Amino acid sequence: MLMKKILLLIFAFISINAFSQIKVKNNSFQKIEGYVMLDKKDHTDMNDAPMALIKIATENINAEERRKFTFKGNAETYFDWTFEPGEIYLYVSAAAATFIEIIHEDYGKYEFKLPYDLCDYCGYDMVVEYLGTKENDAYLVVKSDQANAKIYIDGEEIGEQIVLKQFIIGTTHTWMIECDNYHTESGKLTITAGENVIEKKMRPVLVDVIVRTDSESSIYIDDEYKSKGTWTGKLPEGKHIFEAKKVNHKTMQKSIEVVSGVTKSIVIEDPKPITGTVDITTLPADAKIYIDGKYCGQTPNTVNMIIGEHELKLEKEACLPIMKSIIVKADRVLTINEKIQTGKEITIKTIKNGDNVYIDDEYVGKTPLKKHLLFGTHNVKVMREDETAYRDIDVNATDGQDEFIIYYGHFVTFDSNKKGDVVFVDGEKQGKTPMELDIAYGNHKVTVKRNQKIETRDLYISSSSKSYYMFNPTKETLKEFNDNGVRFIIANASVSSSIMNLVDLPSDLRDPAKLSYGLSFGSYNSIGWYMSIMTSFNVTDSVVYTGATQFFPGFQAGVNDYNVLTENVVNSRLSAMLGLMVRLGGPIYFKLGGGYGLYSKYYQTDSGDWYRSYESKEGWLVTGGFQFNMKHLILSIDVVSDQKFDMLEFKLGLGFGWKTK
Repeated sequence: MLMKKILLLIFAFISINAFSQIKVKNNSFQKIEGYVMLDKKDHTDMNDAPMALIKIATENINAEERRKFTFKGNAETYFDWTFEPGEIYLYVSAAAATFIEIIHEDYGKYEFKLPYDLCDYCGYDMVVEYLGTKENDAYLVVKSDQANAKIYIDGEEIGEQIVLKQFIIGTTHTWMIECDNYHTESGKLTITAGENVIEKKMRPVLVDVIVRTDSESSIYIDDEYKSKGTWTGKLPEGKHIFEAKKVNHKTMQKSIEVVSGVTKSIVIEDPKPITGTVDITTLPADAKIYIDGKYCGQTPNTVNMIIGEHELKLEKEACLPIMKSIIVKADRVLTINEKIQTGKEITIKTIKNGDNVYIDDEYVGKTPLKKHLLFGTHNVKVMREDETAYRDIDVNATDGQDEFIIYYGHFVTFDSNKKGDVVFVDGEKQGKTPMELDIAYGNHKVTVKRNQKIETRDLYISSSSKSYYMFNPTKETLKEFNDNGVRFIIANASVSSSIMNLVDLPSDLRDPAKLSYGLSFGSYNSIGWYMSIMTSFNVTDSVVYTGATQFFPGFQAGVNDYNVLTENVVNSRLSAMLGLMVRLGGPIYFKLGGGYGLYSKYYQTDSGDWYRSYESKEGWLVTGGFQFNMKHLILSIDVVSDQKFDMLEFKLGLGFGWKTK
């Protein structure tokens, strides 16, 4: 018993099998040829999948101890077993089983990995043996630090990395540990009544190797990436494949045998580029060729280059450049013939259609006008009765402008009774008073703003109009405030109840009104939009279970026979709505919208659990109301109902508005 305890301490950290007193006897797991399972219908697992039978014989284990066995496996495997005379019949899920965990309440556990897949309704033999020590026996333990090390005792392969075998005290036995790329360890040991443990750290058989190639090439050894350019390290003795790889290059390879004791220096030839040909022509010719940013001459030209994807750019002065991706293939000619755009189509507009247009002193038509022009600068003249406007336009390939508006301009000075007021023309900020502006002929809205004071005028600018305008900003009216675009946020509070509560039920039977809170936000001028989110903030402090079967209409806590519920009730609500706003007059806006809501009622049981009641509802909501936009102060009144109109909610809101400009 003392030896058993010592061994258990030694191998407690190793695995489930290391300290087990049972194991599957070597080579005992065999398929029973010709076996036929007659009662197939009785041996399918919980998923109706076929099972297989493993007949387990036991050595050195009596019938009483045999009944202490149980079995486990992976989560997908189902087990069933019966105890027969001298054997255990173990039925397992054939397709799912990968291993069997054999458990004995006195002898420990042993994990047996199935050597192959089980077939449906097939039979198999297996022997489980007891490894408990006899009075004159002791254990020999052989251990290696390498997981794939093979261990031999008396010339017989026993297992890998760690083995445990029982011998008679006083006998002498040979041992050997073999592992690829490591020196073999061996010896003899006479079994004693004490500890018989052999533990070896394997000595690797390695060779110092230096590999060199092109600095941009990747070094592979035996199909395993090592580094780029140079690699220094150790390799096991023997023949190895050395490769230098580079994208779109031919891989260079060497097969070399390395021998211990000598540092091996290996040079791999640089990978050879794999090339193809690109034949490039343009109309017109003499365009500059750039491939991946590198200048490669002018068209027409033929360029040899590495295969793969490349970026081609063709440039010619006063022409639209051409950029495209090309794919070059090995030993193939890629022909590229491009027509270079020497101009583009532009559009000329004026404020009033039908004006006569001259380009470079040639009449070309009336506005709006589309015309193809060569790249470069062109003089444009536009005539309307006795008015003429001139403009030089630059047509080029890079700025992307293809529309030009010609104004019959008029220089106007905007001033105010206090210098530094901000001037807006047609909603665009132009500068501060006093300022001179070249403004196009036509109708314009001019606003001069000073903090909260404002003055807005609608002006028609012509060649005969005034050249000086004086503004005197005054306090902004409510209409002016709302017309210029306002954003808002509102804090809401609401109270809701069912129509039945309000109309049909006596006051002592009505549910209490439900309170909710939320936020609304949106924007408006003459029309607008809004979004609203509401919640009750009520939550339970436990797991919530659902199911209407727990509830009965008319239930009263403490009265009915179902005393599982307490008087604790929580009402919860979450909803979101979206709608439109239309100004009715002054600061008053009408609101109309819809959304979706979830209204839940929870009861608590005497065990502390919460259940969602059948009284809970969810579905589409409709809403309507009024909003009073009094500059920065916002008031709102809304009514909300569900799609069946059996719920009514009154919502009040108070918020803040601010201008968007």
